[in-house]
Amino acid sequence: MNKSKIIVESHITGLMIIKPDTFYDFRGHNFEGYNAELYASLHPFFRDHKFEVDSFSKSSMGVLRGFHGDPYTHKLIQVLYGKVQFVVIDKRMSSYTCGHVYATYLQHDKPCQILVPAGCVNAHLCLSHECVFSYKLSCQYIPPDKQIHINWLEGWAGWDIKKPMLSSRDEKVEKC
Repeated sequence: MNKSKIIVESHITGLMIIKPDTFYDFRGHNFEGYNAELYASLHPFFRDHKFEVDSFSKSSMGVLRGFHGDPYTHKLIQVLYGKVQFVVIDKRMSSYTCGHVYATYLQHDKPCQILVPAGCVNAHLCLSHECVFSYKLSCQYIPPDKQIHINWLEGWAGWDIKKPMLSSRDEKVEKC
């Protein structure tokens, strides 16, 4: 079927942008979301790490989720429906890219996956009527009290919406 190719290893150590080989025709498009054997042949990371959990979120326009992460979980993310503004911040103190920011737009009609390394935090802002966001996690869900939380304006002030809808959890995160 389709084959995915890693097209960019970003300026943040371990953060990869993966563009799936996508078939388009008059009906829409089709791509393979994940194939362990194929991905292992593309990059050593995928030989050394397995994904254990698939998680999904559905958001309305103006909803901002994050910044959240943890020291243990690698996340392979993609947008299944809609358009999001997506931001990653490297919070790994041992990384020479600590503090670096990666920001992009992701949308369902241009399939793209981002591998977010453990120790980085990510957030996304829904820019379309609805968004469905997919997280493939390398380990079981880490509870919030063991996660890294960053205020939604900390390290990134370039959000497309100035007053997003936030969860009570995200509203409580204080600026550093």
